[in-house]
Amino acid sequence: MPRRLFVTPPKRLVTLSLLIGTVILSPAVVTYYYFFRLMRGDFPSDADAIAIPIVSDFFLIYIPSLILLVGGVRRYTGGVSLFNWPRHPASEPAPDSKVWSTMGFIPPFLSDIAMILDAASTGLPAIAFYFVLHLLCVVVLRATSVNYSTPARALEARVITTHA
Repeated sequence: MPRRLFVTPPKRLVTLSLLIGTVILSPAVVTYYYFFRLMRGDFPSDADAIAIPIVSDFFLIYIPSLILLVGGVRRYTGGVSLFNWPRHPASEPAPDSKVWSTMGFIPPFLSDIAMILDAASTGLPAIAFYFVLHLLCVVVLRATSVNYSTPARALEARVITTHA
């Protein structure tokens, strides 16, 4: 069976550790990035030029990424399409709806793109690489957080229907 290109990696300890570690380290990397640029003289040192981007990145990247992390790690399944979308009917309540999925994805996605471009243009390739990795983690976590029909649940549903 040929491997599909745009799917989540298999569920392994390394994969989950990378996802959790990347999301948890986000505030530290953002703070380091802005303080490095402050010391280099890119920002004025007597204003809120540093606090505003750090706090906004905390709310735009870290909090929505944590929302995705909780739902994504709990339901993580390898081989899920990165373009996965919830398949629940509107009449059936879902633990994570399309709204939560979108709220957890769009702000970090846009913010990660901005940080990648900003870090690359200021000569900090390691920070740009980190945010490429963070962006990939956000995409994987979004795909798995909306994956309601995991193979184990599908098998469980078949067992229940055959024994009923």
